[in-house]
Amino acid sequence: MTIREWRNGMVAGIVLCTVTALIFYNSVRALALGIVIMPCWMLWWGRERQRIKKEEFERQLSAALQALAAALEAGHAFENAMMEVCREQERERQDRSMVGREFKVMAQELAMNIPVETVWEHFALRCTQRDVQELAMVVGAGKRSGGNLIQVMRRCVLQITEKMEVLSEIETMLSARKLELRLMLIMPAAILLYMRFVFGGMMAYLYGSTAGVIVMTVCLCLYAAAAVLGSRIIRTCS
Repeated sequence: MTIREWRNGMVAGIVLCTVTALIFYNSVRALALGIVIMPCWMLWWGRERQRIKKEEFERQLSAALQALAAALEAGHAFENAMMEVCREQERERQDRSMVGREFKVMAQELAMNIPVETVWEHFALRCTQRDVQELAMVVGAGKRSGGNLIQVMRRCVLQITEKMEVLSEIETMLSARKLELRLMLIMPAAILLYMRFVFGGMMAYLYGSTAGVIVMTVCLCLYAAAAVLGSRIIRTCS
């Protein structure tokens, strides 16, 4: 995570701990729960940032490879086609994206007369993406064997594009379920707030007494378990 993402995660975690302490315990002393909540929250936050970056990287890679295949179809040599993609990304202000920065590095390596297969191997080493590693192997094998690299790249781009389309369709189907999960997670807290404002006298027994603290702790544990289970189900389906 970047410093900005880490800072945003910390702020969100502090807000979460504060809201949890006030809703479930109505006590500032309950902020001590942050000792347990914050590490779990930051772990989830980091994994979520990585997932979002991975999905964004895959979309950017698919677009860059389509542009590369189009440049090869136009008759450019493989090295010149990569340079053309880099120039096109600069014109479209995409050179600061994750894939744009990688293509810029590869263009600089090509300008230093580094073989294109070695450039792609370096890209695969910097990136743990499986598609990139397979492309590096394809480019290296194609250059060494002297095969039809344009045809090979077209097939690779087609496979990656189809994969991205399938993932996009799955994401669209799961978007409604994700919204339902968010609403289900909000509802218990909203009900507690409603009960506190409407039936304050009755709810007062849950705050301040030992039995009330135990009941609210059990409810909080069940709430957290439901949130984790729901997130895992959505992640497994995607």
